[in-house]
Amino acid sequence: MGKSRLLLFALWGVMVFGLFPNLEAQDALAVGKRDIIFLIDSSMGTIVINAVREFIKRFIDTMPIGPDQVQVGVAVFSTTPRMEINLNSFSSKESLSSALAKIKPKPSVEVNIGAALDFVRTNMLTAESGSRIQDQVPQLVLLLTSKKSKDSVQQPADALLQMGVLTLAAGSRAADETELKQIVNTGAALQYALTNHFQPTAGSRGREGIQQVLVLITGGPSQDEVKMIADRVALEGVLTFAVGVGQVEDRFLKTVAFVENLAYYRRTFADLSSVVDEIMTPLVTVVGETNTPIDTVLLHKWKFLNVI
Repeated sequence: MGKSRLLLFALWGVMVFGLFPNLEAQDALAVGKRDIIFLIDSSMGTIVINAVREFIKRFIDTMPIGPDQVQVGVAVFSTTPRMEINLNSFSSKESLSSALAKIKPKPSVEVNIGAALDFVRTNMLTAESGSRIQDQVPQLVLLLTSKKSKDSVQQPADALLQMGVLTLAAGSRAADETELKQIVNTGAALQYALTNHFQPTAGSRGREGIQQVLVLITGGPSQDEVKMIADRVALEGVLTFAVGVGQVEDRFLKTVAFVENLAYYRRTFADLSSVVDEIMTPLVTVVGETNTPIDTVLLHKWKFLNVI
């Protein structure tokens, strides 16, 4: 597997586990209810599909799986989408892992991402298919693709956003950057963090006076409105650090950050590690000593690898 593909899966893994900041194998019960659908481009080839299967298997092994906990669904697509695992198809890790082995690559020179997003919305995010969206359970769609879509993605992506579904997307170099931007929205991601992480039921200790910290890492500009939700996050007392890589404007980062000097930029993903020391200085200034308790959410918005 090439360097870009290896990095793609590394980043995608960070993206997913960034949504569950307290997740550890021995502490899986700390994760609340979630409905998570993996939407996979089946034309990516055997090596990549095998890597995707292995990633999802590790994800399942770490999560508390069940109808009252985390539910996982899988759909694949090329020119046409197909449901492989519905949210309510299996209720145990073992049965889910066995079903994953049946996912196979399907060679295709074209893909229809818009149709795939619509398929997930109309066929999988329903009560009949196990979705608990009507019960206010967070809905996540994780898209991984390797090509530019033949059809339009804007309307299907907007339809998911209007439903309150958080859609995350990652693409290899052959994927279309503009399309991935249309699918993923920073404002929606910030709202998701505020609604689902910075709450007592999710483990937040904000009401006890513990400083709440949000670190957003993004690889490109947002296609939705962020200022209003960024202001709302600030009014809730959350200290937001904004870290941008590659094709992201400094003005955008400063809009998202709690104050402008909490916005940071790096040219490549490889340079991200150097941000840590810079963040620590203002964090200690605001919070106090490094052993002072804080609640931190790490929110990654990886969308493309063209910046590498």
